Amino acid sequence: MLEKIKQNYHKQVYQKNKDGAFKILVSLDKYEDIYSDWDPAPFRKRDIEDDFVEYIWDSAIDIPLKEDIKIVFLMDEKVRNEPKETQLVKALNNHFTYSLHKSERLYFNEMRHMKKHARSIPITCAL
Repeated sequence: MLEKIKQNYHKQVYQKNKDGAFKILVSLDKYEDIYSDWDPAPFRKRDIEDDFVEYIWDSAIDIPLKEDIKIVFLMDEKVRNEPKETQLVKALNNHFTYSLHKSERLYFNEMRHMKKHARSIPITCAL
């Protein structure tokens, strides 16, 4: 029973868009909310806020890999700004692409390290 609830959790918590992708909803007062307050760089070069990244990763983990995901920003229409949106989407794509490549690189380095050391481990059997 509990396993069935876990399998369908994403269907209970996340809405689907018209294309069938699960939506991760993010409410913003302003575009700058996504960027780190501690980073002194101009907004187009700022790091993405850690809490935002954690929220997206935690939400994405809830949704099975076979499903499509869309991040949907909810924002007052008066605040919307197309150039800032384009910049934000580019920054998020860059951030998550980099994170994915970094994770893959760490994984393959770890696998290479394990294979290298696995050959040097003597295996014995005592009867």
